Amino acid sequence: MHFLIITRHYTPEPSGGARRPSLLVKALRKLGHKVTIITPFKQTDDPDHVFVPHPVTAVSELTHPTYITEGATSDISASPLRDWLRTWLLWPDAEIRWCRRVERYLKIHKFAPDWLITTNPPESLHTIGARVANRLGCRWLAEFRDNWTIDPHREVLETSKIRVTIERRIAKRSLKPVDAVMAVSEAILSEALSLAPTNTPSLIIGHFSEALQDAQPLPEDDINIVHTGGFTLSHRQREIQPLLKILQSAAQSRPNLHLHLAGGLTPEEIQAAKAIKDFKVTLYGAQPLPVCRALQAGSDALLLYASATSESLPGKYAEYRFANKPILVLGYGPWTGLLDDPSAITPLEEGLASLQKGDASQAPPPEGLDGLSAARKLVQFMEVLD
Repeated sequence: MHFLIITRHYTPEPSGGARRPSLLVKALRKLGHKVTIITPFKQTDDPDHVFVPHPVTAVSELTHPTYITEGATSDISASPLRDWLRTWLLWPDAEIRWCRRVERYLKIHKFAPDWLITTNPPESLHTIGARVANRLGCRWLAEFRDNWTIDPHREVLETSKIRVTIERRIAKRSLKPVDAVMAVSEAILSEALSLAPTNTPSLIIGHFSEALQDAQPLPEDDINIVHTGGFTLSHRQREIQPLLKILQSAAQSRPNLHLHLAGGLTPEEIQAAKAIKDFKVTLYGAQPLPVCRALQAGSDALLLYASATSESLPGKYAEYRFANKPILVLGYGPWTGLLDDPSAITPLEEGLASLQKGDASQAPPPEGLDGLSAARKLVQFMEVLD
């Protein structure tokens, strides 16, 4: 089978959103399928990777670890006027500019896939799916990794009911010709199906990952807690201040606690970290997935900061489960009801009080959370539809 996958987030982007499509492509190819991938990132060693440049170039250099007391800085800038214009002039989101570039590219360069897969975020990818699939003469699956208008990641959809109404109309119009829908959880699938035509074939494939390789050595005398990914840049509810407050309190009795942050931080988050002097924090900046996985493997525990309102498992959960390390959680919510093993996680404050060097996860190795299992399930679903 030949798949054409269009994704905004992909390796080597230092983003958690790059994990799922990157692993899915790898697994589908391992099963013997042809996969053509279209992204805004260059890949020189993949002949089936198509690079369509992004209209806005915002590449930050990967930096070496920097202690916050040594003046770590951020390259993240913001312009309120620019953000306002992007929000209200570009629909459904600012990434529509790149999606239109992809669509124009596919008008000129012909492919013959069996299936087109578009995956959000961003939602704008789904607005070009039908036209691309029709032009290529293939079937189209829309994958939802996030909700669109229910518990959305974009602030404008929380503050403007008019925007929500209009975007639901955009979504329904865009998904009218969809052949199938896939989502990472029941809650996200429920919204996706409310936007798609009645009786649209669907399936759920939760987040997945793969086994860890080499470990990054971390200070032997410290209890090293690793968090990979962003905070408010990933989800507005994940503010860094509550986390720092808990760690500051725990460090008074456990001064060898050491927090390692590999991910993009806002200037405000860096400033908040600088203001805390009672424990060690190392900033790695935004790092590609292999670096993040190496840090996870070298840790004593992994920090999972989740949205308290989320009804789907965080993507990082599957990734962390392959590290066989204690997972300390801040932000319990409905998502915990979807855990494959509740003993895999521990409340952050409880874990900080009891964590020791060399502790392993109390949960057995995960089953069915790997990329090959996910790819097989997807292929079987599509074969039935064909």
